[in-house]
Amino acid sequence: MFGWFLRKVRRLKRRKGAVKIIIDGENLLKSLKRLGRADIDILDLISNLKIKDEKEIYFFATRLMGDHQQEALVKRFKKNGVEVILKRVKVIIGGMTKKSRIDPWIGTEIAKTATQKNIRRIVLFSGDSDFQSSIEYVKECGIEVAVVSSKNDLSKELMAVADQVIYLEKLLDASQ
Repeated sequence: MFGWFLRKVRRLKRRKGAVKIIIDGENLLKSLKRLGRADIDILDLISNLKIKDEKEIYFFATRLMGDHQQEALVKRFKKNGVEVILKRVKVIIGGMTKKSRIDPWIGTEIAKTATQKNIRRIVLFSGDSDFQSSIEYVKECGIEVAVVSSKNDLSKELMAVADQVIYLEKLLDASQ
């Protein structure tokens, strides 16, 4: 009973504040390509959310050495105040298998939000079920969570725990 009351009080305290936007670059770029919209400007896509509050934007991706498109994107993001986190690909079994190592970093960033008093909402661009437990944790701390994903890439687990689901297809329609 008392725990329920404390969660309610925390939610009230967090009503005003910033929005943290966390972008799973691998997931978003794959979805955009699948939808035939790989040309879309990600910053324009974020502006279609029409968030009036202060924003913190984080873009997570696997570092692609020598990829000039990624280098240009990173430069543009940094110029626009986006925190860019790039991690190297993990090579397994003599170079036969390559694995992105970005999901644990995204999960940690989501969880860290619970300690940030100024954040009232997270907007996660991903449909990956790996983030279910991190989202459940921050929701217990009174933080609202919206998930942005394409219909085909959204996991049942994220759909179940999100306060709001924004379909990428609808967001893309708003940009036309």
